[in-house]
Amino acid sequence: MLGSVFTRFAKAAEMRRSRRALMNLNDRQLRDIGVSRDEALREASRPFWY
Repeated sequence: MLGSVFTRFAKAAEMRRSRRALMNLNDRQLRDIGVSRDEALREASRPFWY
């Protein structure tokens, strides 16, 4: 059970890091990965549990 809680916490922390990194990309980098600025903003504004 404790392992499951730790795994979920680690996953949430990774999602937060990923979303923060996404927001640090400039428009050219976002275009390179096929993501618009609006899509990046929507993803970054999602709660960590999604």
